[in-house]
Order: sequence, then structure tokens, then C-alpha cells
Amino acid sequence: FHVDKTFLTCEGIDLENGITEYDDQEADIKKSMAASAKQVVLMADADKFNRTSFIRFLELDRLHAIVTNEKPDENWRNFLAGTPIEWIW
Repeated sequence: FHVDKTFLTCEGIDLENGITEYDDQEADIKKSMAASAKQVVLMADADKFNRTSFIRFLELDRLHAIVTNEKPDENWRNFLAGTPIEWIW
């Protein structure tokens, strides 16, 4: 794959465990897409945060943006303040 920007979803996103998925085949595809992309955008609704699923497929530092439906909690705001990750809600 060769893409400029990839938009990914996940089963869980956690400050310690990164971005996770339940299905190993989906995790492999998402990992490949993220590795080939110039920019990685994660789309995750609020109930995916502070949640860990079965397979980690991406570290948080690979993200360029997170799109979600609610304002992040204080822990996430503190984390994001120290990163170049754009937060869109």
C-alpha cells in the first residue's frame, strides 16, 4: 500500500496500551495501512477510550489526529498537550 492519509478505527485506545483491535486480521491490515501512510487519523467514539482490546496494532505516537464525539477527559488532555496530535471533537 502507498497512501498519503489513512483513516482507521479501533476497538480500544489506551494511554499505556496504545491502539488495539479484537480481530487479528483487521489488526494486521490496519498496521500495514498505518505503516505506509504519511498521516494516520484515528476515528474513535468516546467509549473506546481507556479501553484495551486483544491485539495492539499501533502506538499513539504514530497518530497525526484523533476524531471523536466527545471532549477528552483530563488525562487525555494532559497527554495530548505534550504531543503534536490534533484532537477533533
